[in-house]
Amino acid sequence: MSRGFTLMRHRMLWINRDLRIAFSYEAARDHGAGWLTHALAERVPETDFVFHFSQVPANTQVCREILNELAMPYLTPYVRVGALRVGGAERD
Repeated sequence: MSRGFTLMRHRMLWINRDLRIAFSYEAARDHGAGWLTHALAERVPETDFVFHFSQVPANTQVCREILNELAMPYLTPYVRVGALRVGGAERD
């Protein structure tokens, strides 16, 4: 993965601070190019940070921990789980 993303190895996350978006290694690996293109096109509000996972984390508090590690604790974390939004419905 590129486009300004860096790998946070100990978390196995691809992170882009400017876009305020992260992809788990599994999410990036397991989904098709269309899903990734759609996810990258999302305009994340300046107050938010979006995490894309293949599965819901056992404890979503991990997202706050990651934001603290990134020195971005003031952002609100949102979790997306391998879903593509299509006209109000969600599909893999």
